[in-house]
Amino acid sequence: MVINDAYWPVLSSPAQYIELMGGRGSGKSHFVAKQLIPMQCFGDVPIRIMAMRKVATTIRLSIWRSLTEGLRALGVYGKCTVNKTDREITFPNGSMISCCGADDPEKLKSLEGFDWVWKEEATEFGEQDHLNIDAAIKSPRKKIIDTYNPIPQTADFSSFLKARFWDTSSDDALTIKTTYRDNAKFLPEHYIKSLEALKVSNPKLWEMWANGNYVTLEGVIFSNWDIVDSVPTEGGVKDYGYGMDFGFSVDPSTLVHCWVRGMGTPDAEVWLQEVIYETGLTNQALARRMRECGVKPFDEVYADSAEPKSIQELCEAGFNVLPAVKGPDSVRSGISALQAMKIHILRGSSNMIKEFSTYSWKTNKDGKPLPEAADSFNHTIDPVRYVISSTSGHINYELVQL
Repeated sequence: MVINDAYWPVLSSPAQYIELMGGRGSGKSHFVAKQLIPMQCFGDVPIRIMAMRKVATTIRLSIWRSLTEGLRALGVYGKCTVNKTDREITFPNGSMISCCGADDPEKLKSLEGFDWVWKEEATEFGEQDHLNIDAAIKSPRKKIIDTYNPIPQTADFSSFLKARFWDTSSDDALTIKTTYRDNAKFLPEHYIKSLEALKVSNPKLWEMWANGNYVTLEGVIFSNWDIVDSVPTEGGVKDYGYGMDFGFSVDPSTLVHCWVRGMGTPDAEVWLQEVIYETGLTNQALARRMRECGVKPFDEVYADSAEPKSIQELCEAGFNVLPAVKGPDSVRSGISALQAMKIHILRGSSNMIKEFSTYSWKTNKDGKPLPEAADSFNHTIDPVRYVISSTSGHINYELVQL
């Protein structure tokens, strides 16, 4: 086991609160899921650890996968009892890892029986969530570990973690901020280049995603969105299918589910759910993931028309994948269409929330916005454009004026 030097202090810290914040690619979650937690569970004294996300439905393809992959990588998966239904892992010495969402009231009742809590994507949790979880842990070995990226300072997000742990010092907390530089020896070169390109194309995102700093963003494209718990089942809401963008090593393959009401009217609304956001997926693996996520053969999936081979392979795998309609100036016209709608993002769509809150116009050398969107970290936004442009091409949207 090769541990990133930046995280060695965690192994010996007596602090009750471990705050691991940083930029993208800094290895925070990898360290906790695949190194710290397994090491503790195979220790001399049995321990009970709860691994949490804000929304329970996001667990299977995030923390659960990371935990089980970590055990396999260490060669100890077969020594554990793995309950896939309840998302629990029991170790030979009696240690246990359990997974739950902050929206799972039944599992939350059992928190007082656990020693540690790990909250992944901790900025998804509201202030009251953090306080309730903190109060629920009664163990004398209590430790709460938060892993998260900094978020833009907007009205849509709570700044509880920033105010509690970063704006002031605390004797009961260990705070470690890391960036991709701390993890560079474990990252592919093309990933590093994609982050460093932000230094010129989007300096504010460079500060937040590469340097791990809180920033106040300017020139953000979308402000007409909020976070909701569910999609209405009445009132004319229609399932508009899925949007898909292809990726592999640097960029993720993404799949977004879309529902629309009042398309073409001044009161148009769209509901969005992040379904897949993952690198390293071949088309065969992507098809398998789509089945796991409940995509049906008759569901319409609008994908990047620049990838005809990938579209054909997914069709041969049994899916109804269609090339997205792209007209002249399709990016700006698609943005304009989305700006004319009220956008609702389903809670738990963490990558999508990050992208909508940071998607910005390019700037000139004086920092003034240009009439062109920065082509970076828009992996869930492009699929939404594909759906809207392909199902409503008859609507003449006026281009946005800066």
